[in-house]
Amino acid sequence: MAINSEWRFSPDILWSPHHADRFVIYDSELSLYRIGAVGTSEAKAGSLPLSEKTAATLLAINSDTPYMKCVAWYPKHEPECLLAVGQANGRVVLTSLGQSHNSKCKDLMGKEFVPKHARQCNTLAWNPVDSNWLAAGLDKHRADFSVLIWDISSKYSPEAVPAEKLRLSGDTDSGTVVTKPLYELGQNDACLSLCWLPRDHPKLLLAGMHRNLAIFDLRNTSQKTFVNTKAVQGVAVDPHFPERVASFFEGQVAIWDLRRFEKPAFTLPEQTKPLTKVAWCPTRTGLLATLTRDANVVRLYDMQHAPTGPVGSDESEPTVIERGVQPGGGADGVISSFAWHPSAQNRMVVVAPNRAMSDFTVFERISLAWSSTTDLVWACGRHLYECAEDARDGVAEKDIATKMRERAQSRYGHDTVQVWRNHLLAGGNDPQIRSLWYTLHYILYFLLNIVTGSMWMFS
Repeated sequence: MAINSEWRFSPDILWSPHHADRFVIYDSELSLYRIGAVGTSEAKAGSLPLSEKTAATLLAINSDTPYMKCVAWYPKHEPECLLAVGQANGRVVLTSLGQSHNSKCKDLMGKEFVPKHARQCNTLAWNPVDSNWLAAGLDKHRADFSVLIWDISSKYSPEAVPAEKLRLSGDTDSGTVVTKPLYELGQNDACLSLCWLPRDHPKLLLAGMHRNLAIFDLRNTSQKTFVNTKAVQGVAVDPHFPERVASFFEGQVAIWDLRRFEKPAFTLPEQTKPLTKVAWCPTRTGLLATLTRDANVVRLYDMQHAPTGPVGSDESEPTVIERGVQPGGGADGVISSFAWHPSAQNRMVVVAPNRAMSDFTVFERISLAWSSTTDLVWACGRHLYECAEDARDGVAEKDIATKMRERAQSRYGHDTVQVWRNHLLAGGNDPQIRSLWYTLHYILYFLLNIVTGSMWMFS
């Protein structure tokens, strides 16, 4: 997921990585919701309707963390509902929206990670493997570092922070303040976006700096791989292909292949308004969603069809199918942000500037196939559906093609000895066919008698 690093007054949405029915809305405060079916115990009285079938119930509100710039949800199950909040002054605060009895959670609540110089925190990212590591991207301050990696288990060292700094910060409990990061990266540049790369080892960090995308290897921080580009306002790694990354600048989205990092593999059609968010679908291969400022449509780009040529070559022309979905809701239908559901297929929740929400499913393009036996088959997402005629008698009138096939298989019309029995080969339930074959039977019977009588007379 990638979000524009400009100051955000409108609300954003974040799904829980552990609970499929919980998400957070944040702007000036944090609000935890639980989503459930309408009419169930999860959707209590006073719930907010999200669709015809689902509603959201407010579980908790946290207003203790002002000047929120970005939020990241702790990736492990415990502590539950642990959130890292990046503030406009560069501080990162750990807070919670749940009542966890875990002692680790109690020790972490209210813990602050303070940079050397105050400046805006643009983005946060938890390490998905070593969950104690939290990366923060900050604005530029002279020659200071803008990428700080904090260890949330770090202890406070009194000699590390001047007393004057603690007094100005207003922290009465100095044991909750950490000022020495585990790693300092990205000197002389602002960090607008970052994410961890789930590749061979958990120590690769991709950061969108001022004029370049940089890959930092924490095993050797003196070296980095970078490429000059303006597309640094947001970065997002494809969860199905760790080598594929999307980044954006203004209205342009670039798709990168980290195996050939010299230039973008391709770029998507430029949009007229600045982008605010880009996110890969976690349940569908190669589906990227983008949102522009003041838009009422989420643009989808289907990139599941691989290029025919070698990666990065001139003859490589990937097939990208573009379409838009309009979930509605909110003032004038404007969408402030969106979030893919982490496990439900192609499901998305959008939020409007007035915090109105909508829950909907992005339906796939349907591919139809009709067999020679009149069975209809179509694919939708991960499912394959088959529609066949009910073989039970009297359910519905069968199609004429089905009747013809069944009669041919039963050798209908081939009984020349007892002609009347052919109506049984046709199913025996059609009075017109039965009348036809009985009539033919009697006609042939009388003709046979006439011919036989004539032959007897002449003999």
